[in-house]
Amino acid sequence: MSARLASRGDLLSQILWRSIRARVLSKRAQMHQAEALAREAVALAQATDFINYRADALLDLSHVLKASRRVDESVTYASEALHFYQLKGNIVSESATRLWLRDYSCDTVSK
Repeated sequence: MSARLASRGDLLSQILWRSIRARVLSKRAQMHQAEALAREAVALAQATDFINYRADALLDLSHVLKASRRVDESVTYASEALHFYQLKGNIVSESATRLWLRDYSCDTVSK
C-alpha cells in the first residue's frame, strides 16, 4: 500500500517502504528480493542529508544480510549505521545498535 501511495519525489517514503518491505521479505525467506529492496533503500538514503534515515537503512540492510547468514557484510553495515548514529548524536539508536552488534557477535561465536 505505501509503495503505491508514496510519490516518487518523497524520498523519505521511498526509503521507508523499501526498508520495511525488505525486513518483511527476509522474515519470509525471500532473500534476493529483500536484499534488492534494502540496497535500494540505502542508495536512496545516501542521496539525502537525513543522517538517521541513512543509518536506519544501513541497519535494515544489515538485518537482511544477517538473515542470509552473511555475517561479515551484516556487521560492516551495522557498524556503518552506528557511525552515522554517533555523528547525529542519536544516543538511543547508537546504544541499540551497539547492543545488537554485541549480541550478534556473541551469537556467531557460540554457534
